Amino acid sequence: MQRMILANENVMMTHGSNTFVRHSRWRFFLTVAGLMVAVIAIGLAALTMVKREIQNLVAANLTAMVATAQHVVDDYLENRTAMMASLAKRGPVREQVSGLLRGEPQALANLRALSEGLPASLKIPWWAVVDQHGKILVSPLPEQTGQRLPSEALAGLAAAAQGTPTTMPPVLVDGLASPCFLGFASLSPSEPVYYVMATEVGGDFSHLLATDVGRTGEVYAFDHQGRMLTESRFTAELRGTLLPADATTSIFTLELRDSSHAAAGALRSNLPFTLPVRESLAGRNGIEMDGYLDYRRQPVLAAWHWLPQRGLGVTIKIDRSEAYQALTRLTWLFVVLLGLILGAGVAVAFSRLANERLARRARQAEKIAEALGQYQLERKIGEGGMGAVYIATHRLLRRKTAVKMITGRVDAETVAKFEREVRLCSQLSHPNTIAIYDFGRTPEGIFYYAMECLEGMDLQVMVERHGPLPPGRVIHLLTQACGSLAEAHRAQMLHRDIKPANIFITERGGIPDFVKVLDFGLVKKLGGNTGSTLSQADVISGTPGYMAPEVISQSTGIDGRADVYALALVGFYLLTGRDAFGGGAVMEVLLAHVKQPAPRPSSMAPVPADLEDVIIRCLAKDPQQRPVDAEAFAAELGACRDARTWTLADARAWWAERPLKEAKTELAAKEVKGEVMGDVRLTSCDLSQL
Repeated sequence: MQRMILANENVMMTHGSNTFVRHSRWRFFLTVAGLMVAVIAIGLAALTMVKREIQNLVAANLTAMVATAQHVVDDYLENRTAMMASLAKRGPVREQVSGLLRGEPQALANLRALSEGLPASLKIPWWAVVDQHGKILVSPLPEQTGQRLPSEALAGLAAAAQGTPTTMPPVLVDGLASPCFLGFASLSPSEPVYYVMATEVGGDFSHLLATDVGRTGEVYAFDHQGRMLTESRFTAELRGTLLPADATTSIFTLELRDSSHAAAGALRSNLPFTLPVRESLAGRNGIEMDGYLDYRRQPVLAAWHWLPQRGLGVTIKIDRSEAYQALTRLTWLFVVLLGLILGAGVAVAFSRLANERLARRARQAEKIAEALGQYQLERKIGEGGMGAVYIATHRLLRRKTAVKMITGRVDAETVAKFEREVRLCSQLSHPNTIAIYDFGRTPEGIFYYAMECLEGMDLQVMVERHGPLPPGRVIHLLTQACGSLAEAHRAQMLHRDIKPANIFITERGGIPDFVKVLDFGLVKKLGGNTGSTLSQADVISGTPGYMAPEVISQSTGIDGRADVYALALVGFYLLTGRDAFGGGAVMEVLLAHVKQPAPRPSSMAPVPADLEDVIIRCLAKDPQQRPVDAEAFAAELGACRDARTWTLADARAWWAERPLKEAKTELAAKEVKGEVMGDVRLTSCDLSQL
């Protein structure tokens, strides 16, 4: 009964603890979410305020510029009107006009002479004397005598008849090449005769408003028919579309129409005017800050003003994208910052989950430590996606051990593969082979195995740190590796991943330069099917720089000579500090193994001829031309002149300058990460390229 009570209390405590953790987690997530919402809300409010300020600034600039353009147009036409009135008041002009009305034959010639005598700086392209009906009595062009002015210009006669000189909107007069403003002034208080002076639209007037605003903006004038009265900055771009292909000007030719909703084939003359023209003709000045489509069908911002006394309007416009460029950049910056904030929030949330996961793993590791029985886990020295490696001590033997546990998310097939490989490796007892002490499963079903804990460095690290090795030492190290492989080959096992990184140099029984062959993770049991390929599902595994040609091409009858080939490449690397077939892409390296003869080590470093011959013979493309197995390879190495020149004293002197403690325990990281220094797995599709 007491045990049942204690068990129930434990269950209740566990349940309460889990409930507390869940509540704590939700409070944390809600707090983070609340902070993120608050920051986003503040950012949106700030962005809205800045947007409003930018819009106000742009609106103020457009309003000021259109007001300036309005005053410029008004002042210019007022000056031209005053100049016309002054010319009409001149005594000689009035005398000759009176003579013309009396029929004096010389009056016509005198009037023309007076006009020709005017300074060119006044820029009067044309003048005329007309009657109350607009009939031309005299002009610089004799053929115009008797013709009438355009009907839309006759309103100026009525104002002039009241004694008020006035200038009318531009019209086209027969005989003149371009449209002109026509100014009217009375020549005689008693006779209905009027002086008419023309001012070219395309002259000074157009230049007054030829102001480019930014990259896309412009200021232009238009009349009551929606015609452009100044030169568009886009004239060249509009030729062949809104203007004739041979057009030289947009003045009086370009109509300001809105074609945004035009049906296919619709006449442009039937389209509505653009927004500024429509509003101006309705008597409304204004500004548009949300944007509309201009005559180019581009979204623009604009301000406009209609001058009723002049019969024309002025507009300033600029592309919306340019006007709000700063706002656009600010918006993108806000979006980026928002993304960073959201990312930070998500990262914090994931960090919390990761910390909880790590805490669970730590608790799991504690349980595992208790469940491993004779092994006391001390510290983790490496972790990968599939497991972790710990330094452990055997509880009874007090022996340092490396324990690898497969703790990641792996399927039963993968665990079974590990278990098979460990069983195979545990059958090997050669002193130069990494020793497997034990393996098993925890009560939770986690697979683990215990192996030697080594101090030292692998050959890859040794050459990278200290450069190529002398021939005698190379023979000494390769011979030991041959001993390990010879035992495996006799047991019908292939290592399949011999390379410098998998040959470890340590100290055993006071003997330095002691070789341990590591990582039998790709070991293959040949058994009775030696005629089959080494792969399943047309897949090969290994390190590109150390794969035998027959392994790459998946030839039949692969045996220990594939490992001999790889070990010879290790010797090549130790002698020269370089890979025989390295430096290129994976497929290039594999092709080199299959098709290119191995370079001679002496081409890269001083190498004795007899040792070089052994290496080259072991690198033959045809396995039949290599030593029959690792034991034969060791015999040929022992026959070289430099064999046994590397002594125990040499090794001790070398390691005295480089204590083993300076070298980290390499085995753990290599085993747990599945580190294969460039290993590759190729399918039949890849192999078809070879």
